Amino acid sequence: MYKGKPIFYGLGNFFWSDIQEPIPADLHETYRDLVASALGDPSKATDADLSALLNAVEFDDEVVFQTIVAVSRFQGGRLAEIRLYPVDLGYGRRLTESGVPRLASPRVARAILERLQRLSSPYGTTIAIEQNVGVIRFR
Repeated sequence: MYKGKPIFYGLGNFFWSDIQEPIPADLHETYRDLVASALGDPSKATDADLSALLNAVEFDDEVVFQTIVAVSRFQGGRLAEIRLYPVDLGYGRRLTESGVPRLASPRVARAILERLQRLSSPYGTTIAIEQNVGVIRFR
C-alpha cells in the first residue's frame, strides 16, 4: 500500500501464446547452435521448432504461467478489501491449451497464494486464504 492505494508487482503474463510465427531469420541464426544440438540440421528447423526450444529454455517454470486477478472492494470511499483470484495459464499443457487463462485448481491456487503471502509479508501485507481466494482486508 502506498498513500492508501494498492500496488501490485509482477502479476505475470496474463495471456500467453507459444505460437510466434513468423520468427525473424536473424533469430534462427542467433540460436543456430541450440537448434543444431537439439534437432540436428538447423536449416530444417521451423518457426514452431525454434519457438518450442526457446520456450523450453527461457520459460521452463510453472510460475511464469501463474498470475492473479485482483478485485478491489470499496466502502465509504475507502479501500475495504482486495480479493486475489489465482489464475493458471496451463504450464505443460498442449499447445492449444497453454496460455489460456483459467481459474487455478485448488492445488495450484494454494501454491500461488502461499507464494504471494511470502512475497507480501515483508511489506506488511497479510493475505488470508479463504476457499482458494486470497483476501486482504483493510480497517
